Amino acid sequence: MPNLTTSSHGTSPTTVAGSLGACWRSVGTEVPEGCEVLDRPELAQRLKDTFTLTQHELSQLLPPGLTARSVVKVGDQVLQPVPLGQVDWLGGPQHDHAMVGFRIAPLVLMHTRKYAPPARGRTRIRLKDWQRMAPALQKELSGGAEAVGKEVQAGTVDVGTAVQNTLRNRHQLAQSWMAPTIRSREHQQRRSAHRSHEQIQLLRTIARVGAALRDGPQVARVTRSQDLVLEDMDVAWSSPLSPQEKLLITSTELWKEYLTASLKMCKTELEKQTNRPDSREQTGNG
Repeated sequence: MPNLTTSSHGTSPTTVAGSLGACWRSVGTEVPEGCEVLDRPELAQRLKDTFTLTQHELSQLLPPGLTARSVVKVGDQVLQPVPLGQVDWLGGPQHDHAMVGFRIAPLVLMHTRKYAPPARGRTRIRLKDWQRMAPALQKELSGGAEAVGKEVQAGTVDVGTAVQNTLRNRHQLAQSWMAPTIRSREHQQRRSAHRSHEQIQLLRTIARVGAALRDGPQVARVTRSQDLVLEDMDVAWSSPLSPQEKLLITSTELWKEYLTASLKMCKTELEKQTNRPDSREQTGNG
C-alpha cells in the first residue's frame, strides 16, 4: 500500500473510510446486472441538481446498508455511488509525523481507459513523405474520388461518410507504400537507442578527425580539433611539440592522407559495432 508522510502532530491511529454515497455517477440508462434499484424519491430529486452530497445530506437522504451495487433512477439515467476508498492514519502523540496509507477502491478505476502499447508498423508518416507521395496518391485515387463525388451530388451518399471513406483509403494506401520505410526506421531507432563505450569513442574520434580535415592548413596556429588529433596520435614524441612543429605537420600532404584514412577506418569500425548482433543485444538491455 503506498505511503505518504504528512505533518500530523499528536495524531492517534485512526481509519477513515470513504463516505459511500457522497459522490454519484451515471452508468447509462439501463440498470447494470446485479444492481439493486433504491426507492428513494428525495435522493433522486437531489441528484437531479448535483452528483455530490454534503455530509449533512448523507445522513438524511441515504438509506442504511447502502452498497456500491445500489443504484437510483434519475429521469432516464441510472446513477451509482462511487466508492472513495480508505485512508489509514498510523501514528501517535509521541510522533512528529504520521504515516498515511491509502487504498483506492477497484470500482473507482473501472471506467479508466487501459493503456494500449502502439502497434508495430503504425508509425506516423512524416510531412516530407506526404509531400513526396501527394502526386502519386492523387493520380491513384482521383478516379474513385470522382465517382464518389457524383454519388454525393446524386444524393445517394452522405457527404461526411464520403469524406471519411476517401481519407481512410488515402491513408491506407500511403501506409502500404511506406511500410518498408517505416519498418526500417523502427529498426534503426531500436538499434541506436543506446551506444556502447566503444561506439562513443569512435563517434568522438570521427568528429575530431572530420573537423581537423575540414580546417585544413593554418597560418598562425593549429585549430583545437587538429591539436586534439595530434594528442590522440600513437606517436612517442621526445618532447612536447612546439606551435611551429604542429603547423609544419598539419600542412603536409601526409597529414591529410592520415586524416582521410583514419576517418574511413573509424566509420567502418563504427558500422561493424552498430550492426554486430551482440552489440544490439547489449544496447537493447542497457
